Amino acid sequence: MCGDVEEGIELAVGAPHPQRQQASSIAPPDWVTEFESDEITPGERADFDRRKRECDARLDDTSI
Repeated sequence: MCGDVEEGIELAVGAPHPQRQQASSIAPPDWVTEFESDEITPGERADFDRRKRECDARLDDTSI
């Protein structure tokens, strides 16, 4: 292999994630404030359900 265990692990699984900061010190991104609510509307739910049915139908049509 490469001779160094640390380099071998990084090669196998990737570089380690940076250490997390405390949640209280991280400000949310600006785009978060644009949302009025995280609740899904009936229209959004209907659109999601329609897209899911279409996706399921495409998957059912495959030979996999």
